[in-house]
Amino acid sequence: MGLGAPSPIQGNNTHLLTWHKLETRNIVQKDNIQEEISINFGKFWKCGFYDWRLVSITEDGKLQPLEIIGKPDPVFPSSNSNGFDDYYEQSIEEEVGSIAQGRFVVHSKGIREHAFHEVQIDFQNAKIDKQLNQFIRRGTFKDVESEIPVLSRQGISAVYLMGTLERDNYPFLNKYSNDIEYRKDDASPLAAIDRCKVNQMLGGDEGLASVMKVAKQNNVKIIVDSLARISSSRHHRKYKDLLLNYLDEDGRRHICYGTDGQAQKFEDTAMLNYRKIEAWEMLIDEVLSYTNKF
Repeated sequence: MGLGAPSPIQGNNTHLLTWHKLETRNIVQKDNIQEEISINFGKFWKCGFYDWRLVSITEDGKLQPLEIIGKPDPVFPSSNSNGFDDYYEQSIEEEVGSIAQGRFVVHSKGIREHAFHEVQIDFQNAKIDKQLNQFIRRGTFKDVESEIPVLSRQGISAVYLMGTLERDNYPFLNKYSNDIEYRKDDASPLAAIDRCKVNQMLGGDEGLASVMKVAKQNNVKIIVDSLARISSSRHHRKYKDLLLNYLDEDGRRHICYGTDGQAQKFEDTAMLNYRKIEAWEMLIDEVLSYTNKF
């Protein structure tokens, strides 16, 4: 069995691949065609992804993936509970002959005891004209800050803040009032122009820092976005060479707009090319840069 897992060494986040020989004690029953096995993975030593695959070694030393015959037991890890790979697929045969592999997603100890709550910052204490469907007053980090103690008293222990990243709001200086105004204040929170900067329209670094201070005082954890895609317009130039492109039927190149992986496309966002290691490294660097501020 091949196991790809986080290093057991504290402070070392390297992902390691190890090989383990199945012993007689792992075999529940067998015949000339198939074997039924049971594996106890024991205690997972770290948070992260634990990927495993069963293989056999051929006579010429090559690795041959094993297949599952029939339907696996309910304890077998599965990524799809409804049995459909595609939202629009009408029917699917039972998985017979699928590769014997799986993934365990391990969270930190005590995660089940947390009570999570989502806050869309723009709507916190906001005033909305329901007839025009427009904001009269938009929520800010200041509004979230005042709500944290209330949520804490209600038993909430972790708050997900939707929309903390700098988005495509198009700020400009009003030469008459000398104030910063925004041409696109309704830009999607998912259309981030820079994933390591805090949204200025909602209060910027200072506003989020105040939220974090109050959250720590009330023992509330704060969760923010780490987006895989960026704004398709006015994004930072550092993303230019990492955009994902495709060729149409006439051979013309286009960027890949954001998608849910099914049929919808969100043209205000663009996908990055995660076949490039640089895209992953940038994402990690931006997450570290963003979180280390607070």
